[in-house]
Amino acid sequence: MPEQLTDEQAFEMRQALYSMMGAISAHQQQEIWPWAAGSLAARDAAETEEGMIQSVLDQAEAAITSAGTHFAALLRTLNPPILTIPPWTIARTILEASARSAWLLDPDILARERVSKGVVLLLQDREEHFRIFGHETPLQWKNEHRDIIDEVKNFVKIERSHNGRVTRIGEIPLRIKVTTIVKMALGAERDYRLLSALTHQRSTRQKSMTMHKTGMELEMSMNAPQYVSLLAAPLRWYATAVWRHFIYCGYNTGVISNIFTNTKHSIAKYISQNEWAEWRKLADSGIIPPYIISAQIVGMEERFWE
Repeated sequence: MPEQLTDEQAFEMRQALYSMMGAISAHQQQEIWPWAAGSLAARDAAETEEGMIQSVLDQAEAAITSAGTHFAALLRTLNPPILTIPPWTIARTILEASARSAWLLDPDILARERVSKGVVLLLQDREEHFRIFGHETPLQWKNEHRDIIDEVKNFVKIERSHNGRVTRIGEIPLRIKVTTIVKMALGAERDYRLLSALTHQRSTRQKSMTMHKTGMELEMSMNAPQYVSLLAAPLRWYATAVWRHFIYCGYNTGVISNIFTNTKHSIAKYISQNEWAEWRKLADSGIIPPYIISAQIVGMEERFWE
């Protein structure tokens, strides 16, 4: 891989991603809302209640929207002059939101587990809302918590501690961590920890990213491997979430597959197969520099989003 990309090469990569997002949005507008007949979503709705599945889907679609919006923001931060910290912290948000959606819309799980996941995230969100804003009284919060549980208690198992606190919904622990969701959904726990360290200004991580202080500012010379990985990794995360959404709702995946394939070629076209192979070798041996994220997508395998 060349040590530095030309401005024209970097611009073409960014434009390919902008075009991808526009094409995905346009294609989504043509699909049947909220899901197609015969889809996994229709199956789940038939096995449970439509409202339960709609709630899960609402959460997943909100996460995809967040990931897409932040993807657009990421591309803007990579316009010259490139900002130092924001690209990496925005990448973390893309990873977290994409993982949340991909976890909920895993095509290999059944309705019972999907509802359990949705309820866990819903309870976590409501509890966090109460802690931040405190608009509801503790009694109001308990009543809302109870109402959410009552809606699903006849469909999923509710486990409680000795003092009556809910600890699990189905097989999903109520206190499941974001890191666990990222690992289960996208296999990107290492990436999340690396990006979290940057978000929280860990000095050792900043040094490993070749960042250096100039007065009150942090500066960084972003080389080609960093630039490509900062586009390719969020692309994999976001594309996986979008793909699972299309699969789950029974949308036309042929078009979306072509969009991802064309985008991949635009990002990978300046890197030879030998360079990809060498990067893969370094990643597998653990020698690769710590600023390379998502080593598993090195080479941009065919159908990398599945």
